[in-house]
Amino acid sequence: MEDIYSQDTHTDRSPQLKIKYAIKDYYEPYDRGIEYVLLGGDASLVPTESCHIQAVISSGTESTETPADTFYSSFTDMDWDKNHNGVSGELTDSVCIVPDIIVTRLPALNVNDAKTMIDRILTYENLPNTTNIVDSILLCGVKMHKMWTENGRPLSDMEGQSNKLFSDCISPYWSGQAFRFYDTFTDHVNGAGYDVTFSNLQSELSKGFSFVNVATHGFKWWWNMESEGDSYSDNLASMLVNPHYTVITSSACQTNAFDFSSACLSEAFIRNAGANVLSYYGCSRDGIGSGGRTTLGIDMEFIGELYKKLFSSSGHRIGKAIYDSKKMFVANCNNYNSTRWMYMTLNGLDDPEMPIYTHQTTAIPNVTVNFNGSTLISNSGVVRPFLCLKSRFDDGNSFYYYNYGNGDPWEGGNTYSNMNLEYTYCLTKDGYLPTFAIIGDTVHLQNDSFWGRCNVIGFHVQIGNNVTNQTSEGAVTIENGSTVITSHNDVTISGEFEVKPGAEFEIRMSNENIVNL
Repeated sequence: MEDIYSQDTHTDRSPQLKIKYAIKDYYEPYDRGIEYVLLGGDASLVPTESCHIQAVISSGTESTETPADTFYSSFTDMDWDKNHNGVSGELTDSVCIVPDIIVTRLPALNVNDAKTMIDRILTYENLPNTTNIVDSILLCGVKMHKMWTENGRPLSDMEGQSNKLFSDCISPYWSGQAFRFYDTFTDHVNGAGYDVTFSNLQSELSKGFSFVNVATHGFKWWWNMESEGDSYSDNLASMLVNPHYTVITSSACQTNAFDFSSACLSEAFIRNAGANVLSYYGCSRDGIGSGGRTTLGIDMEFIGELYKKLFSSSGHRIGKAIYDSKKMFVANCNNYNSTRWMYMTLNGLDDPEMPIYTHQTTAIPNVTVNFNGSTLISNSGVVRPFLCLKSRFDDGNSFYYYNYGNGDPWEGGNTYSNMNLEYTYCLTKDGYLPTFAIIGDTVHLQNDSFWGRCNVIGFHVQIGNNVTNQTSEGAVTIENGSTVITSHNDVTISGEFEVKPGAEFEIRMSNENIVNL
């Protein structure tokens, strides 16, 4: 942020507009054009653009301003306050809101928040133990508008709509299991006596469902529960202990109001290391729904499209699913209406490029690297994986290469020459865990942390907090998973080095150039 503000000297640009121009600068050079942008910080650190929304609802015409990070994703019109009246995103501003890139936010308030979120993402993406991925969704719903009697029992509008959400938008694309927890029905063994209370919901969230959708009224700091006056609060979210990883969606009003000075419900989930919430997709201002029993309100339509895109996509990137689902509605946003309202006020708190594992997954099979000190040959057991190679200590400026596998993966078609520096190697393919390595003639591990399954390959390897002047001093930490060093000649460890409890660290000495990753 400091760099952006100091380098952009246009006095007529707001901080938000300076950020947007900085993003656009990375988007336009197509040889390095970005697709994903993560806004790293809450609204007090990375400011949000407040956009006007207006719609006719049952009580009359309502209007307000909502934080809308989609502002940062569309470059057809840079300034959304064209009439300079201090209000962005009005129809009279005549702006194009179609996104060009994918933008979401992680609301870190300080260094500890940032570390919590980064550790969670890297562990989830890299840790090869996938027994913590549970193919399940918790559908929680409490009456918002209407109640019926069906087959001799009460049925709330949110039971009806949540069931339709699953049958129309989730089960055709995903084989996971749904657990229903409504005010008028539950799959729980305790049956009808198991009410939607804050304590019961906390118990369910602690089981580690892969996905959770909560359909109820809400406010900045809570979801409404079944009984009047009962609520699931931000304090409970900050205390949740969840052994697995969860994506939360909710159309409850204002629970994603991350622009307020005190933490909202979504921020309490995301900032809590124990909650293991990967993503919160919800309303930063009031949501607009309906009391339908067999039809979805516009709020649930948006959430339904998100699940459709997430489960039917080959990549399963959370930000891509948000982007693709919103684009389904953009043609209906040319007037003040409930669609434009929801388009603006729904925001994602997550890493947009993060893949969501929708089923049990494994590492890419038969990955080998042949490295002789200057030439690297990469092969794998899958067709056309995505390989990214880059120089380590200058952000890829000396060497940056990426491609999809050339031809038959069993042929030595992926050969890279003149590799005389230190490099990061990352091989990915949708549906598989990534394969990561650090490679070089002499490899320096300093100020590094390792998650999941990692490899270090070199002729000389030096480990410590002060073994090179190419990066800042700092300890080397094996956070979790398994890190294997394969060296031809020597490995030295000096200074600060730690293997965390439960993590594995191994040194192998080998004269072979070919290493199995």
